[in-house]
Amino acid sequence: MGLAIITIVAILAIYVSQKASKVAMDNYQQHQIDSREIEREERLQKQQDSINHAQQ
Repeated sequence: MGLAIITIVAILAIYVSQKASKVAMDNYQQHQIDSREIEREERLQKQQDSINHAQQ
């Protein structure tokens, strides 16, 4: 009986670990997407600032 409980706990631990790893990877990928978008927006803003400054 004790071995069955240990086995069930071990299986649950592996399952939770796998889910946590997937969530971490998804979060990392979303962070990369967000970072690229922020960098793109900053680049566009700098270009617009340069254009506005040149027109003055």
